[in-house]
Amino acid sequence: MSIAQPLESMADIETALEIDPLSYKVRCSPLIAFFKATFQMAEIYYQSTAFESALVYFHRGRNIRPAARDFVLGVTKAETAIDNVIGEATGVKFTVSKDAQDGDTNILSTELPGAFFANFKPDAMFSKKHLRQLKRLMGKSYYAVRHIEQLLVAEERLQMYLKNSTEIHALVKEAHRYLRIRSEFWRQQEPMYRRARKTTEPKSVKEEKGPSRGDLKALQRVLHMLQDINDVQQTGDHEKTLRLCLGLRKDVKSLNPGILEKQEIMADIWAFEAVSHFQLQNFQEARDCFGEQLKICRDEGLQHHIPRCLENLGRAYAKLGSYRSAESVWIERLRYDITGLDKAWLHYEIALCDMELGKYEDAIVHGLACKKTAETEFDLNWELKAGVLIAQAHFALDNLSEAQFYFQNAQYTAYVLNNQTVERLLTEALEDVDKAIETNERKAVEEEYERLFNQAEHPMLFTIRNRNQGLQCLSHVFFYIYVQVI
Repeated sequence: MSIAQPLESMADIETALEIDPLSYKVRCSPLIAFFKATFQMAEIYYQSTAFESALVYFHRGRNIRPAARDFVLGVTKAETAIDNVIGEATGVKFTVSKDAQDGDTNILSTELPGAFFANFKPDAMFSKKHLRQLKRLMGKSYYAVRHIEQLLVAEERLQMYLKNSTEIHALVKEAHRYLRIRSEFWRQQEPMYRRARKTTEPKSVKEEKGPSRGDLKALQRVLHMLQDINDVQQTGDHEKTLRLCLGLRKDVKSLNPGILEKQEIMADIWAFEAVSHFQLQNFQEARDCFGEQLKICRDEGLQHHIPRCLENLGRAYAKLGSYRSAESVWIERLRYDITGLDKAWLHYEIALCDMELGKYEDAIVHGLACKKTAETEFDLNWELKAGVLIAQAHFALDNLSEAQFYFQNAQYTAYVLNNQTVERLLTEALEDVDKAIETNERKAVEEEYERLFNQAEHPMLFTIRNRNQGLQCLSHVFFYIYVQVI
C-alpha cells in the first residue's frame, strides 16, 4: 500500500488467510482474524479510491461486529467520499468511453481504479484542468510532476544521451503512475463545495473578507513595535516607553476595524503605559491607564487579561490612599481563579486595606486566609507576614491574649528564618503587649476597689457579715494602698 500497489496488497491478504487465518493475530480465533482481514480489504479499497467497494466491506464488517468502532467510522467516511465525488444528480452527464466506441463490450470491470494505470501509455497525460487541480493539491510537489511528464515524452533523447535510459524510463513511469493514482484520491477526497468557485448567495450579499495583505503587514509591524516597547521597559527607560506607547496608539487607531486583534493590542498599550507611570510614581496616571485597559477587556470579552488588570488597578488605588476602592477591586479579583502565593499576596493586601479602614475583624479573616495559604505552600516568609498582621489586628481590638499568641508564633518563625531584625522588632512588640496586659490588670483592680469603696459612705466602714468577708476586704484595701504607693 505504501507504493500504491493495491492489487498486490489484496493478493497478500488472501494468501495469508489461506495459509493460516491466525497469521494476522497471534493466539486469536479465526473469526477475529477474518474481521481484521475484512477491515484491511476495506481500507485498501478506500485508499485506492474505490469507495463503493470499500463501503461494501465496511458494511459487511459492521453487520458482523456492530460494536466495532473502526467499521462504523469506515462506513461514515466511505459514504462521505462517495457524496463528495458524485455530487447532485442534476450535474451527472453520461458519455461514451473510447473503449465502448471501439466495440469493447467488457466495459464494466471489477478491477480497482489503480489497475487502469498498470499499463501506462505516454499519451495518457494529465489534462490541463487536472494539472490545475494538482497544483492546488500538491503545492511544491506539482513541479516534480511536470518534470516527470517531460521525461516521459523525451524517451528518445534519454536513449541518445544515457546508457541506462530504459531503467530511468521505467522508474519515471512508475513514479508517474503513483502520482496519478494519489492525485485522483486527493481530488476525490476534497469535497465538492470546496472545489466550487462560484457562490450561490445573491449578488447583493457581500462576503466578509479577511484582512488584506496590507493590513497583515501593518499588524505585523505593530506586533514588532510591542516587542520593542517591552524590551525598552525591561531596561528601565520608562520615559521612552511612554513616548513609544503614544506613537503606537495613533498607528493602531488607523488600522482596519476588521482586524480582530486591534482592541487587544490597545489594551496591551494601555498596560505598558500604566506600568511605566507606576514605576515613575505617577500613580494617578497609572490608575487611569489601568482603568482604560480594564474597560477594553470587559467590553471585548478579554477574560484572560482581566485578573492581572484588577491586581494592578488595586495597587494604584492603594498607592493613592484609596483603600476602599483598592479593597473592592481586589475582592473582585478573588472571584477569578487564583492559587498559590498569588492568593496569599491578595489576601494580605486586602487585610492591609482593612487595617487602614479600621475593619480589624475583616483584617483578621483575610490574614488567616493568607496564613493558611502560606502554610499550604510551605512559605515561611508569607506565614511571618500574615502572623504579624493578625497580631496587630488583635492588638487593635484589645484582644491582648490573642495578640501575644500570634506575636510569639511570628517571633519563632523569624527565628527559624534567621531574620534577626524582625525578631528584635517582635520582641519589642511583645514587651508592649505585656505592658498593656499589666496596665489592663492594674486598671481592673483599681476599678474593683473604687467600686468597693463607693459601697459605703466612709472608705473604711464596711458591713462585715462574717470573718472571711472581713479578711477579704482588708486584703483588698492593703493591696489598693500598695498600688497607690507604687
